[in-house]
Amino acid sequence: MYEKLENIKTGEIETLEYEDLSWEFTEEGLIMRSLNTERKLYWKDFTSYLIKENNLFMFTKNYEPFILGEIEIGKDNFKKLVDYVAERLK
Repeated sequence: MYEKLENIKTGEIETLEYEDLSWEFTEEGLIMRSLNTERKLYWKDFTSYLIKENNLFMFTKNYEPFILGEIEIGKDNFKKLVDYVAERLK
């Protein structure tokens, strides 16, 4: 399972190199914006999350993984984000 998640993370990093991608965490859910698109996912759409090697993996009911790493947002922000997501997905 972790090997598959690592492959997904690698693909996510490669995507980020080519797109201006931003994530906004709100009371209702997660808003992802890239150059040409915006997508909103509600907290009720997520089933679980996992912390692995300083990466936050969030999974939807449709088995879509969303991955954000400590390296991308910094150690303090990562801790705050994990606490925030844990509160929303309990």
